Amino acid sequence: MEENHSAITTAAMDSPGYPWEVKLTLLVVLPLLILWTVVGNLLVCVAVCLVPRIRSQPYTVLYVSLAVADLFVAVLVMPMALLYLWAGTWRFGRTLCDVFVCADVLSCTASILNLCAISVDRYQAITNPLRYSQRRVDKLMAAYIGVVWGGAVCISIIPIAIIGNEHGNDDACAVSQNLYYQVWATLMSFYLPLAVMIFVYFKILRAARIIVRQERRAQGHLAQRAAVLQRGSHGSQELQLCTVVTQHETPAAKQRPRLRCPWSLSVPREKKASVTLGIIMTAFIVCWLPFFILAVLRPMVPRGSIPDSVSDVFLWLGYCNSSLNPVIYATFNKDFRRPFREILCLRCRSLKPLLRQEQYQEQYGNSQVSCSQAIQLPLVVYPTEPTGEDSSILTGMSPSPGARSTGRDTTWLTAERTTSGGHWGNGVNHESTL
Repeated sequence: MEENHSAITTAAMDSPGYPWEVKLTLLVVLPLLILWTVVGNLLVCVAVCLVPRIRSQPYTVLYVSLAVADLFVAVLVMPMALLYLWAGTWRFGRTLCDVFVCADVLSCTASILNLCAISVDRYQAITNPLRYSQRRVDKLMAAYIGVVWGGAVCISIIPIAIIGNEHGNDDACAVSQNLYYQVWATLMSFYLPLAVMIFVYFKILRAARIIVRQERRAQGHLAQRAAVLQRGSHGSQELQLCTVVTQHETPAAKQRPRLRCPWSLSVPREKKASVTLGIIMTAFIVCWLPFFILAVLRPMVPRGSIPDSVSDVFLWLGYCNSSLNPVIYATFNKDFRRPFREILCLRCRSLKPLLRQEQYQEQYGNSQVSCSQAIQLPLVVYPTEPTGEDSSILTGMSPSPGARSTGRDTTWLTAERTTSGGHWGNGVNHESTL
C-alpha cells in the first residue's frame, strides 16, 4: 500500500510538466491568486449592492457584468486549470473537458467584451452628455449586456458544440485548433474588441482635451462678465467672490455656510472614469495580447513546437486580468475605494453614514471660507434676493431642482469688503447677495 502511494506521488511529481519544486511553488501562488480574484470581484458586487451612490450610476451595470464574468473565471476555470497544470495531463474525461473549455472561452470572452462595452459607454457619456438620459441609458445598458453575453455564447458554446475540442489521447484538453475557428474566435473575442477600445479611448482623450479647453474659456468669460459689473454711485471696492451653499435642513447647518470659488470648476466624473478606463485597457492588453498571438500561431506550426511552459505562462497571464480589475477600481476609482476599505474591515453598518458625510464634504466643501482668487469688482446690492436660476447664471453652475422649487440648497454669490474701511458690522449681515 505504501509502495502504491509512493508510486502515485512520484508519478504526480514526475508527470509531464514541471519539476516538483516549481509545482509546489505554483500550488502556493496560484491558489492565492484565485482567492484574491474571487474576493476582489465579490467586493465589487457587494459595494454596488450596499452603496446607493454607486448603484445609481447607469454604467454600474457593466461593472457588475464584468465582475460576474471575472468571477466565472475564478470559480469555474482557474481551479480546473490549476489541477490540469499540476497533473500535467487531463484526467477528468471528455465530458468535463468540454464543460471546462466552454466555461473558459465563455467567461474570458465575456470579460473582454464587457471591457469593450464599458469603453464605448464612457465615450458616449463624455461626448453626448445631454443625450445620455436615464431612459435611454437603461435601454442602452440592456443592449450592452445582451450583446456581451450573447456574443460570448456565439463565440464559445455554439462553435465548440459543432467542431468539438482537442482531446488527443484523452490526456489533453484544449480548445479546437482548427485554423479557421481560431482565426474567427480570436478575431471576434480579442482583436476586434481591442481595435474598438483603442479607437474609442483615443476619441475619449481627444474629447477630454476639448472639454478642458472649453472649461478654461468659460472661466475666462465668467471673469470678464464679473469685471464689467457697475456699482453705480458708489466707489470701487475690492471684492472676493465665493459661492455660498446654505443648508436649510437644520439650525446648525444654517450657521455653517459652505463657500466655494465659482472659478474652480470641478473635473467631470466622466473624465475621471476615462482615466480608470485607460488603466484597465493597459492591463487588459498586457495580460491578453501574448496569449492571443500564440493562439493564432499555434495552428500554423507543428504540434509540440511551442513549449508548454510558454503556453501556460501566457494563459495564466490572461487569467491575471480578472484579478487586476478590482485592484484598479480600488486604486483609481474613489467611488469604490472607500466601500472596499469599509467592507474589508467588516464595517458595513458605518458605510452609509461615512459615505454621506464624504459626499456632503465633496459637494459643499469645508465649513471655512476658502477662495483662491480676489478680484477688483464694483459692489452691487439688489433689493431682493435672486432666484436659483439667477445665481446659476453668474456662477456657471446648474441649480438643483430643490433650489428652484423650495429654495433649498440655493447657490449664492457673496461679497466681502476688504478695504481699509473695515468690515460690515454692528448688526449688519456680512453676506450680501449679488
